[in-house]
Amino acid sequence: MIDLGTVGGTHSWAIAINDRGQVTGRSQVRPYAYDEHAFLWEIGTGMIDLGTLGGSESRPIAINERGQVVGVSSTPGNAQTHAFLWEKGTGMIDLGTLGNGESRPYAINGLGQVIGTIRTGFNLRAFLWQSGTGMTILGSLGGVFDIPSAINDAGQIVGSSRMPDIGETHLVLWQNGTTTDLGTLGGLTATGKDINEKGQIVGTSDNGADDQWSHAFLWQSTTGMVDLGTWGGSNYGTAIAINNQTEVVGWGYTLDGWMRGFLWQSGTGMTDLGMLASGISGTPSAINDKGQIVGANLVASGDRRAVLWTIVRPLTPAEQIAALTDAVNNLAAAGKLKRGNAQSVLAKLDNAARQLTQGHENVAAQMLGQFVQKVAELVAGGALSNSDGQALIDAARKVIDQLTT
Repeated sequence: MIDLGTVGGTHSWAIAINDRGQVTGRSQVRPYAYDEHAFLWEIGTGMIDLGTLGGSESRPIAINERGQVVGVSSTPGNAQTHAFLWEKGTGMIDLGTLGNGESRPYAINGLGQVIGTIRTGFNLRAFLWQSGTGMTILGSLGGVFDIPSAINDAGQIVGSSRMPDIGETHLVLWQNGTTTDLGTLGGLTATGKDINEKGQIVGTSDNGADDQWSHAFLWQSTTGMVDLGTWGGSNYGTAIAINNQTEVVGWGYTLDGWMRGFLWQSGTGMTDLGMLASGISGTPSAINDKGQIVGANLVASGDRRAVLWTIVRPLTPAEQIAALTDAVNNLAAAGKLKRGNAQSVLAKLDNAARQLTQGHENVAAQMLGQFVQKVAELVAGGALSNSDGQALIDAARKVIDQLTT
């Protein structure tokens, strides 16, 4: 975990991260001031101020793989709040309001499509903005508001929509001009927070049994909405973001009222993200496909700090075979294994890697078994030291176990 700093004040909050490691968030522009500006942080450059649409404040919402940032900013004189799009070379542009007061973006995909809300009279309506065509109003479930939360590169948009019955708000999916009601966990309210490129959706929903509390959920077309439960010791849990590895981050409340972040993985369930040494409360905001998570920690001084977590994943079988290949080449380069013997065991590793690429895990495991046998023969014949040989054998057997269980 590293501290990303500020643009001049004492507070900062990281909001989103892309797969290039670019982070956007908001920061005080000077100490003891309420004004906050959107920032972009990247390795080698640090944190830069993205400015405003002429008012005193701006706040980012999301960033895509092209480094385009969307958010909200006050207009001159702080008269209104409008959605903005920022990118290098262009700076911050106003996405407009269709003449209806204020607008707010919620997400941007890799194609530069932006979703958000505008006010039309007393109603809050969802929009899709695209370069060249501007804003288009999305469909409704018949109630007085619709709120989109996320959009993937296939143009699938997830959010929530009020039913004609004022007491119910359902998870909704917008796609190709169609509005689909995805329901709830059994209660009155469900809100979608994020959608990945597989069309998997996460969010929070009443479960019907204890409607005063909400549970995190994962929705996918094959299973529908699945309850991920609560976190932190209380009866509350919300899922905030999901990546394309189906890794989910969210938060819940501890029994003493502090927020605590979690990571959910299939087969593992929820695990604690942890906090800075002086942290007393923490929430994640986003996760990328590399397993990098951004969010904020409230520290003992009362300041809030932007933070970056990184998931340490176990190596895949393919990555472990590649590591074994490197280990054999290193032994040959160091003169600990003759090149001819090295080529003999490398051929078995190459066969295992090719079989694994083709999806033949059992055959790959057999090839690794032949690798183990050959290394054992080299050790027995004195062509390879016992310690070096045993290290290769242990590593290969670990991969075999993964492929056959």
